[in-house]
Amino acid sequence: MHVKYEDQAIYLSKDDADFQWTENAFWIDLTQSPKLKAVWQDSPPPLTFFDGKQVIDRGYFNYDNAGHLDSYAGTIERVDSIGEERQWYDGAKDVSAKPDRARVH
Repeated sequence: MHVKYEDQAIYLSKDDADFQWTENAFWIDLTQSPKLKAVWQDSPPPLTFFDGKQVIDRGYFNYDNAGHLDSYAGTIERVDSIGEERQWYDGAKDVSAKPDRARVH
């Protein structure tokens, strides 16, 4: 996920994000998300916390809204949760325990 000026989007791959190939990305409209709250913390982390991280979000996909400058594959609207998804398996570690995840809801 990118959380930057004029680049608030989820990209389908790291290459898409690195080259800002917006046709392989979904614009994230957080202006309609006033109820975004922390799940495990007293207060949610700032949205910039999620910049450059792999995330899971929950909202409504709008195919007809192509996001900023009409250049994205669609827009995710009314987002009510965003969570950091961490790599927990590298082929070598014990997979019996997952690490804590930052998540807002």
